[in-house]
Amino acid sequence: SSYSKEEVANALRKMGYSKFKISPVLFDIPSKPSLPDIMMFIKLSSTMLRDKMSFGKILEMLAEEQPNRGF
Repeated sequence: SSYSKEEVANALRKMGYSKFKISPVLFDIPSKPSLPDIMMFIKLSSTMLRDKMSFGKILEMLAEEQPNRGF
């Protein structure tokens, strides 16, 4: 569920913000990973698997290093 524009504005004012602009997101289309990101994932995964690291741990480490592009 989403919040109304007024609810968001009231929450921001309560947090001390006075100057802000609220704009709706028309399209929230996730982008595909770039080729360098894919190559880095493959290279690091293969190296870590060779070192007997669990695949779950590899994914955790790579997720921590990956910037969140949605923000």
